Amino acid sequence: MEHGIQRRKSGVRIGRWARTAGLGILVSLASAVAAAQTIYWLYVDTPIHPIALQYIEEGIRAAEANGAECLILQLNTPGGLVETTDRIIQRMLAARVPIIGFVAPSGAQAASAGFYILMATDLAAMAPGTRTGAATPVLSGGGGSQDNNEDVKTLRRKTQNDLIALMRSLAQRRGRNVDLAVQAITEARSFDEEEALRQKLIELIARDRSDLLKKLDGRSVVTWTGEQRRLKTGSATVAEYPMSFRHRILSFLMDPRVVYILLVLGMLGLYIEMTNPGLILPGVVGAVCLILALASTQVLPINWAGVLLIALAFLLFLLELKVVSYGLLTLGGILLLILGGLTLSRSPAEWAVSRTFLMAFAGAVGAAVALVIWYIIRAFRHPPATGQESLQGQTGWAETDLEPGNVGWVFADGTLWRATTSTSIPKGQPVRIVQVQGGMTLEVEALSPPDLKPPSDS
Repeated sequence: MEHGIQRRKSGVRIGRWARTAGLGILVSLASAVAAAQTIYWLYVDTPIHPIALQYIEEGIRAAEANGAECLILQLNTPGGLVETTDRIIQRMLAARVPIIGFVAPSGAQAASAGFYILMATDLAAMAPGTRTGAATPVLSGGGGSQDNNEDVKTLRRKTQNDLIALMRSLAQRRGRNVDLAVQAITEARSFDEEEALRQKLIELIARDRSDLLKKLDGRSVVTWTGEQRRLKTGSATVAEYPMSFRHRILSFLMDPRVVYILLVLGMLGLYIEMTNPGLILPGVVGAVCLILALASTQVLPINWAGVLLIALAFLLFLLELKVVSYGLLTLGGILLLILGGLTLSRSPAEWAVSRTFLMAFAGAVGAAVALVIWYIIRAFRHPPATGQESLQGQTGWAETDLEPGNVGWVFADGTLWRATTSTSIPKGQPVRIVQVQGGMTLEVEALSPPDLKPPSDS
């Protein structure tokens, strides 16, 4: 009897253990299925720069670590740096999750560097009213007489040929129109979504997110490594992966116009502090702006000759206070500000500071500097308002007879002062203060004819 009871208890324990283990396995399988049906959604709505590279790399790592169904890269970018684009494509091709490119929303573009990234995706889609292409590399400093420079021509040809080879490899492996993709580089062609789909540059046109997920559901994609997957996006959960606040701030600092503004404002703040010691605030603000600008130069391809030209501009502004140039030094400083902005970037021309912006901003800075110089010069021309130096030129009255070589007393500025003179001055005679001598002694001279009344004894 006891043995039977023990066997029944043991069977109950085994049954409970089996049910618990089975439940754990089911939960694990459900979690795995849920993870596999998670879609990571990234937004690239900035120029292609090192911060965009960091953001995309972090997104791909997160999608890989969580076994995501796929990663969707929503693109809206005017282009960016070639070196950064190369690194982004390398990371995309090595990804262990399918990457879908989606140019959206309507009105968005994936131009220049964005076109290369779109062609590197496992599957490309565009929203109505979007465009892509225009992938011809443009070097900074191009245009004008420099186009005839053989070195510039050779560099442009080498860069273009390298990008053509990359584009051929991407388009051919993805089964897209190789010739048309190359024309986006050689002829700077752009394509709307209808032409891109018709000419087999993309695979889908989708109105929005829900339409894209519906059309992706059940579709097979082949990754760069040759792995084939059938996407299950119909009931998948979308995990938003937007740029963090840190990414947004750093991306803002990557704008070449912002870098130029920070450099100029930083030097302007230090200029105001040096010409008006003790204000403190302009110096602090200027130092902060310079630190932020220098931080940006660590990741952006900055030409330090441009930075030196901007610094030289403010040196000319300082010399304007010491040298009578009738405004020529200030004008030269404004021209150097413009020239420094034009040569600030070593990246493609699309990444450089626009000339219209430079003209307007440099003109505004020049006007501000001219105003500061005008106030300083006017302050120098005014007589001192405080201290003993302010007594020079004021008038008073002789309180005693004043004789050369003797010390008498005069009344000036509401106070009695010891005074000397080079001529005899009788008591009560109006006098003018010539200068303040050591201590509290004034050198005075008589006012003739007297035009002031002596103060009454009352």
